[in-house]
Amino acid sequence: MKNYKIVFGSGLVYPHEFLIAAEGFECEQDAIDILINQLESKGYHGLFLTQEDIDSGAYGEDEYITGGNHGLYLHHNGSLIIEEVAS
Repeated sequence: MKNYKIVFGSGLVYPHEFLIAAEGFECEQDAIDILINQLESKGYHGLFLTQEDIDSGAYGEDEYITGGNHGLYLHHNGSLIIEEVAS
């Protein structure tokens, strides 16, 4: 099992920061998928963009990442850092 620290922009001064334990293939995308599933299950829907948001052209491709069981768009405001950390 690998642990990842994921930091992404909130649109404010302080970013969101999470520590994720990735199982399975143990790569960065696994960590993103786990994080998105956790955020969705906790009801943090304000962190996600809708398909309509994407289609409107108001957000660039460098402002969100897709993942999770439902293919949600996590809005990171153009700031996304994923790094492996010690257990």
